[in-house]
Amino acid sequence: MIATSYFTGSLPSWILLGVALLGAWRLSKGGGGSAVSELSKANEVLTKRVHELGSEVRDLRVENEGLRARTDFAQALAPVLEKTAEGVEQAESRQNAIMSTLDQHEARAQSRFEATTDVLGLMADQLAKLGVKEPRDGD
Repeated sequence: MIATSYFTGSLPSWILLGVALLGAWRLSKGGGGSAVSELSKANEVLTKRVHELGSEVRDLRVENEGLRARTDFAQALAPVLEKTAEGVEQAESRQNAIMSTLDQHEARAQSRFEATTDVLGLMADQLAKLGVKEPRDGD
């Protein structure tokens, strides 16, 4: 009974229902007056501005990366560190050459010392055969 009375309403109630539906449809499409249309326009402007700011942020990030690359301390020091490493290698090479020369000199000095000691020993043996005594500190 309730269902039949609901669908069998009077003409003014059907007109009222139609007007309400038309008004709701109009409001949902942005035709609800100046306030809704202004909000819609403002929303469009804000959306456009968000996209502009997003592209501006991307541009600033690219510029920032470029500036970082130009002012990066490690990149600026790379040539200096290379030259320093080359200098260290050259210094080590010179040091090794000097040490090799000193080792050779020490070997020759040791050989001369041994030869001189042998000669002095032979001279001492000859002097001992001749009967010459060793000098003492006080003599």
